[in-house]
Amino acid sequence: MGRKDRLLIVDGEVETCELLKEIGEECGYEVTCLTSGAEFHKVVQEVNPTFIILDLNIPDHDGNGLLRYLAQHNSITTIVLQSGQDEKILSISPKLSQEVGHFKKRYFQRPLKLDEIGEIFTKAKGKSSRFSIDSLKEAIESGNLVLHYQPKVSFKTKKIIGLEALVRLNIQGHLILPDSFIPLAEETNLIRPLSHLIVQQAFKDFVEFLRIIPELILSINISPKTLDDLLLPDQFSKLAQKVNINSNQICLEITETAFIEKRPLIANIMTQFRTKGFMLSIDDFGTGYSSLSELYSLPFSELKIDKSFILEIESNLGAKTIAQFIISLAHNLGLSVTAEGVETKEAWNILEQYDCDIAQGFYISKPLERSILKECLAQYKKGFILP
Repeated sequence: MGRKDRLLIVDGEVETCELLKEIGEECGYEVTCLTSGAEFHKVVQEVNPTFIILDLNIPDHDGNGLLRYLAQHNSITTIVLQSGQDEKILSISPKLSQEVGHFKKRYFQRPLKLDEIGEIFTKAKGKSSRFSIDSLKEAIESGNLVLHYQPKVSFKTKKIIGLEALVRLNIQGHLILPDSFIPLAEETNLIRPLSHLIVQQAFKDFVEFLRIIPELILSINISPKTLDDLLLPDQFSKLAQKVNINSNQICLEITETAFIEKRPLIANIMTQFRTKGFMLSIDDFGTGYSSLSELYSLPFSELKIDKSFILEIESNLGAKTIAQFIISLAHNLGLSVTAEGVETKEAWNILEQYDCDIAQGFYISKPLERSILKECLAQYKKGFILP
C-alpha cells in the first residue's frame, strides 16, 4: 500500500548529498537532495517524504526552525539529524522539536559511517511501510473512521447507563482495529487530527443516542500524546455546544500511565476539563506507577479497573483481592468504579458482591455499530436481561 519510500536529504555539502543519495537508492528509496533550506518548504509539500536526513547547519536556514515547520504541518516522516557539532548539542534538537509535538528522531555525527547510514536507512524504510503511514494519513484526511460503541451497564439497575466510543479505520472496505494504528498515530502528529475527528463524530452520534436514553454518559479515550495542548478543553467544549449536548454527560478516559511525564501540565488541562463540566476517568487502573497519588490529587470522577484483573477474577485469588481493594478505595474517595472485561456470569456475580458500580464487557455486549446500538438501546432501555 502507498507509494515507494521517499528520502529527502538536506545537506550543505554536495559530496555528502551524493554519497547519501547513492546509498538511499541502493536501499530502494526515491531520493531528492537539497543543499540549502531555501526550497525546503516547497519540496516537502511536493515530495511528501517518508524519511528525511537533515543537516542542522544547513546554509541560510536554522535546522531547528525546519523541524518546527514539519511538526506544525503534521508531517509523519522519520527524521535523522546530522551535524559536525558534538553529541550533546545534537541530542538537544530532538527534544526541542518534541516540545511542539514532533515525532521520533535519531541523530549521528560527522564524519559519516557508511555501515551506520545503511543500517539507519534500512530500519527507516521498514518503519515507513509498517501499516502504511500514507494510508493512515489518507484515512484521517478523508474521514474514513468508523465508531463502534460498547454499552456500560449498572450492577444495581441492570440498565444501560453509558457507552464507550471505540474507533476503527475503514481502509478499502476493511475495518482496522485501533491496536494496528493508534501506536503509529501516537508516534506522529496524526494523533491530534485523529482525536479531533473521533470526538467530533462521537458527539454527533451521541445526539441520536440521547433521543432514546436521555441520561446516557458517553466515554471517549483521550491519548496522552494530546494532553500537552492547553486549548484542548475549550475545543472539546465548543464541539459539545455545537451539537447541543451537555459536557457533564461526557466522560474522558485517560490511562494512568499518562501521568508519568508532564504531570503539572496534564493536571492543569484536566482541571480545565472539570471546570467546563466534563467527567474524567482514570483508565486501566492498577497497571501504572503512580496510581494512589493521582487518585486523590487529580479531579477524577470514575476509575476503571484494568481488564487483566477482571479476566482472572474467577480463578485468581490475587486478582479478586486487588479488584475488591480498588473498588473499596475508589468508593472511599467518592469515585464510581467501572469493571471492563466482564465476560462471564461468574465475573459479574463476584463484582456485584464487591459492590462495583458499572460493568462493561462481552458478557453484556460487544462493541456495536451505530444502527445496531440504537436498536439495542431501544430494546433494553428499561433494563438489560442478562443470561
